[in-house]
Amino acid sequence: MPERRRALERLAARIVARTGLYYYADKMDLLDMILARRMEACSCVRPSDYLSLLSDPCEGVAEWRALESAVTIGETFFFRYAEQFHALETTILPDLLRRLRPLRTLRIWSVGCANGAEPYSLAILLSRLLAERGEQDWTIEILGTDISTQALERARGAEYGAWSLRDIGQAERSLWFQPTATDRHWTLRPEYRRMVRFEYGNIMDLPHGGGPAGPFDLILCRNVLIYFETAQAQDLIHQLADRLSPRGWLLLGHSDPVADCGGFLDMVTFPGTLAFRARDSRAGPTPPPARRRSGAKRVGDGGAAPTLAPAGAARRPAG
Repeated sequence: MPERRRALERLAARIVARTGLYYYADKMDLLDMILARRMEACSCVRPSDYLSLLSDPCEGVAEWRALESAVTIGETFFFRYAEQFHALETTILPDLLRRLRPLRTLRIWSVGCANGAEPYSLAILLSRLLAERGEQDWTIEILGTDISTQALERARGAEYGAWSLRDIGQAERSLWFQPTATDRHWTLRPEYRRMVRFEYGNIMDLPHGGGPAGPFDLILCRNVLIYFETAQAQDLIHQLADRLSPRGWLLLGHSDPVADCGGFLDMVTFPGTLAFRARDSRAGPTPPPARRRSGAKRVGDGGAAPTLAPAGAARRPAG
């Protein structure tokens, strides 16, 4: 067997073991292109040199971060899956705001946040809902994690082009974003950016006790697990469920393996979509933290938030 083929098979096995992306188990042509780019970037002459670099205790960590960014599929846009955002606006977030009102603390986790469009969409929506209630003194923590350091840098920059904003009307775009100097990109306004923080996170760390500490009142893990083996995806959904607060909500992607989730989560049907809830209905709201967590923002610190268009306006269902 040629050296390059052996190297590709070893690389595929290591990527699957580290990231869970079983999608790459048999994508040798795609891996060959990725390997060629990374070898050139690292000045590696032979594939074996690159594999040795990944194992290097000093330099391997940085190269793994670059490789993880290269293999991650991070396409997303604002208010993706209009049906789920309609459920969030009309039922899920109002339920959380009503139940957690005595604490005025809400924790949300966006798993596989890519360029930040998902958690920032939640920040826009929450700002509107809280403004309508006249409750600007909530402590909101929206955490976005991703395995791609490149995606996280884009998320922190909060600058987007027409592709990411394609389901947002011109009026809403002007309310929520500021045009850049070239008018070709738009930057999210500071009051929404302050509500979200981003961290590197590998979902494969969850079974070993890694990842952000729960409980979270809402977790979104959409279009992440479609690239995993079904059994492993189910195990990770269990791990996510364990990090929900009592009666907390979990949203998965339309193509994610959700068939067996009803065994340990309550399934809630909405028009065009599903959601899941933790089952401990007898427990009360999540106790507030002893002190405000780093990155948690109290809504209202940055001034009044603009209003949001009615659910579904200027949006189309995503595939």
